[in-house]
Amino acid sequence: MKIIPRASLLIAAVAAVACKPSQPSADYLAVCEGQPLRTVERRNQAMEDGYEIDRRYDCITKQSAKVLAEQKAQWEAANTPEAKAARQAEFERRVSESKISLEAQAKAQAEARAERERQWTAAEAAPIEAVEINSATELQLAGLQGLSADVVHQIVEERTKTSFKGWDDVVRRVVGLSAAETAVRASAFGLTVNGRSLEGAEPDSAIARYAREKWRRRNVE
Repeated sequence: MKIIPRASLLIAAVAAVACKPSQPSADYLAVCEGQPLRTVERRNQAMEDGYEIDRRYDCITKQSAKVLAEQKAQWEAANTPEAKAARQAEFERRVSESKISLEAQAKAQAEARAERERQWTAAEAAPIEAVEINSATELQLAGLQGLSADVVHQIVEERTKTSFKGWDDVVRRVVGLSAAETAVRASAFGLTVNGRSLEGAEPDSAIARYAREKWRRRNVE
């Protein structure tokens, strides 16, 4: 029987222990997912893929691996043929509802515009009644088209001081009627000063009809 020297046995034992892979520590297992990265290429690839690297152990962290796995699962679930079909159906439903809503809104607006046109045509066909600036009630003035509530207030406030002597007096004292357009419009709708319309803007004049038409378009469209 061949006797193996004790030194040889010791060397063999040491070599066997050295060749046996070391077991990762409990802390490593708690922190890391998979094996250490060890190379720059693997480390860069992991970061490009969205993983977080633990610098102590040079590994992918369990937390980042879990997050990416969940994201992948969610993406895959959201991109199954069934999920895509459901999204397309929902999109088409919303488009259809939006189209119906817009069509209904457009119809309602057109009907409202037509009604305003009808009312205006009827009003234009009726005789324009004169409204005397010095004696009309505030309610009568407020009912005159073309006069805003602010202008009516200005008229009432000024005439309590003294009656208006003529249109020159009106445009000087009533700021809301100081512009030619507003004065013409007021006369076109029947406002008079001491029984007289603004010269050239009598209700039956061409300029008065134009002023009323312009006012109508501005308020109907």
